[in-house]
Amino acid sequence: MVFTKKEPKEGEEAKPKDGAVKKKVSKKARVENYQVYIKRVLKEMHPDSSITREAIGVVNSFVNHLFTRIATDAGKISQFNKKNTVTAREVEAAVSMIIPGDLAKCAVEHGKKSVTMVKSEVKTPKTKKAAA
Repeated sequence: MVFTKKEPKEGEEAKPKDGAVKKKVSKKARVENYQVYIKRVLKEMHPDSSITREAIGVVNSFVNHLFTRIATDAGKISQFNKKNTVTAREVEAAVSMIIPGDLAKCAVEHGKKSVTMVKSEVKTPKTKKAAA
């Protein structure tokens, strides 16, 4: 009788020998990418303009940084108020603190408009069309 070493099947990992420590593979932190949305907004505002990859990278980095700052500050505000949930009110306060002057006013105004629009869509769901 001949004994041969059993090869692992596809998708299976080989079992470590006695005393061997199996290494854990760490996952990379996920970084959000807003490329598609940056291009959509640019085409909506300036249909005849284009943007380079480097410029998209800069804008993407800016959006990620701003999102992180707003989320951090909104979380701190909700902790200060002894609440576990970050609401639109905390986000609005964080935006007002981070973004300067009239730009903050405009951002808050557009944010409120978006929140009311989403809330109205949730209350009145779209009707399904009858199958023809």
